[in-house]
Amino acid sequence: MIRGLRYCVLNILDVFSRYIVVWGIVKTVTHSQVKDVMALAMINEEIDTQKNKPILRHDPGSPNMAVHLRRFLQEIRVTFSPGRVARSTDYA
Repeated sequence: MIRGLRYCVLNILDVFSRYIVVWGIVKTVTHSQVKDVMALAMINEEIDTQKNKPILRHDPGSPNMAVHLRRFLQEIRVTFSPGRVARSTDYA
């Protein structure tokens, strides 16, 4: 909590190195917020210039499963792989 308000941290990690690729603090997690963080990661890591695109592993929450986000990921050729429900080790 910051000044009595609740915030959420969105982050993208490299699963092999555990390196934080990008992060952001938001008041509410929406598909738009997730898309913005993913776009920032693409720019920071120059993923758009790479031949082999990464696989995005995420929890199966509604912002991550939104049609708009999945469409965006298809456009940038990033494979999305949602974790199984109630299996926190799938995306830990």
